[in-house]
Amino acid sequence: MKKVSIFLASGFEEVEALTPVDLLRRAGAQVTIVSIGEERTVKGSHEIPVTADAVFDEMDFADQDLFILPGGQPGTNNLKACGKLRELLADANEKGKLLAAICAAPTVFGDMGLLKGKK
Repeated sequence: MKKVSIFLASGFEEVEALTPVDLLRRAGAQVTIVSIGEERTVKGSHEIPVTADAVFDEMDFADQDLFILPGGQPGTNNLKACGKLRELLADANEKGKLLAAICAAPTVFGDMGLLKGKK
């Protein structure tokens, strides 16, 4: 079973976060919704509160296969500003793990230099 982490930052786009969670869980993946903040409840860009399964500091990401970033504003900017998330993504990229981002969120990878040489 594939293990997936999807990261929520305040101001995330709700449909871009919850649709992948729903589809991947239906497909049999073990999906963990992770708040990058200190609280499990995170408000999306349309003020819809979503309760994450865990907060970032509670997680051990070693066995995760895929990391997903939903877009939305200011959610994408909040993901970019999270140093511990950026460190995790850089390490995952180095190890050849799968990284995915929706809408505005690929700019996180772009700012980190992870898209150089990719099409």
